[in-house]
Amino acid sequence: MITGETYQGVKSRVADGIIALLSTIYSLWVIIFGTADVKTFTYGMILLASGLIFYRPKSKRRTKVKQNEMLSA
Repeated sequence: MITGETYQGVKSRVADGIIALLSTIYSLWVIIFGTADVKTFTYGMILLASGLIFYRPKSKRRTKVKQNEMLSA
């Protein structure tokens, strides 16, 4: 995002920069204040684990779609 190599226009680059900045600030806030309470930390780990469980099947499906597109081209 910083070098702008993969961006066509400035608008999408600025939007991605804002999103990256906000997500970094939010992540730091969660790391600093979210781990102060064991209950909050446990809920966060459960949410992280559930995200990993759902990520695997979704990434397999995406790979399968890409392979089908390459075969049909």
